This record gives sequence, structure tokens and C-alpha cells, in this order.
Amino acid sequence: DGKVRIVQTERRGYGKYVVIRHNNGLETIYGHLSKQLVEENQEVKAGEIIGLGGNTGRSTGSHLHFETRFLGIAINPANLFNFQKQDITADTYVFTKYKSAKKNVPSMAKSKTNNNSTEDSDVIRYHKVKQGDTLSQIAGVYGISLSQLCQLNKITTKTIIRAGQILRCS
Repeated sequence: DGKVRIVQTERRGYGKYVVIRHNNGLETIYGHLSKQLVEENQEVKAGEIIGLGGNTGRSTGSHLHFETRFLGIAINPANLFNFQKQDITADTYVFTKYKSAKKNVPSMAKSKTNNNSTEDSDVIRYHKVKQGDTLSQIAGVYGISLSQLCQLNKITTKTIIRAGQILRCS
């Protein structure tokens, strides 16, 4: 689920395209569409049709250009999604900061793992909120204070979190 952020046409690039910002901060881009069926600021649900496949922009054949970005960084969608099962690959993703963009590939961590024993200051950890999670509980799992968790996510201790939401934990 998410909110449509951009509906535009770029003749020399993606052609007709749509950008959706999801509640967890992930952005998905759908390009080379023949028709866009949504408007900017429209709320959309998973599985809802947002456009029709096509061959617009700089394209040599009808196809969908699908791209994922997190905090402005392009991520290989195959690292996040199992397309055959139509599901995500893991509940938690760990992004490691490198100077070279080639090495900036997320490593998957199994849900409810805690690798605090050998913390690396370059590792940024994220947590996908599950039903029943609390801010205090999440902070404890990652070995940080509640105020640190809130500061990292620009929220307050009174903020209501939802299942599926992604929180930064380091």
C-alpha cells in the first residue's frame, strides 16, 4: 500500500511513469506505461492497477520498468521481493554503508535476529513492525533507548506504529 507521489511523462527516459511512496519509506517506480490510471496524492492498495504496460519513453519494446529505492538509493528488487511467490524475502533488511555504490547491497536478516554483539558503526538496521510490537520492545531488541529510536525515526513516544511500518533502529 502507498501514496502516489509522481505521475509524469518523460519522453527520453521512463516515458509515462508512476512513483509510489510506501508507508515504510520504500519508493517503487513503474515506467514505460502506455497509460497511467492514478493521480498524484492518491492512496493505492497492493494489487490495485495503477497503469497499463507499454513502450513509451526510451524503450525498444513493450515492458515494465520496475525500480525500488530506499532513502534515494536504488535497490535491486530481487533482493526485496520473491516475485514467483509474490512476497517479500525477509522481515528485516540491513543496509551497510559503503563509499562505492556497487557495494551498497542490502543483506537480509531473518526476523527477530539481534546482532548487537559485534556492532559496526557503518551498519544501519531497520525493523518491520509486526502486530503487537511496541516502541519500547523494538528499542530493547536493538539495544537502543526509546528516545534514540524516536529520534532516529522523527517520532515521539506517543506515536502509534502500524504492522508493516519500517523503523530505523541504528
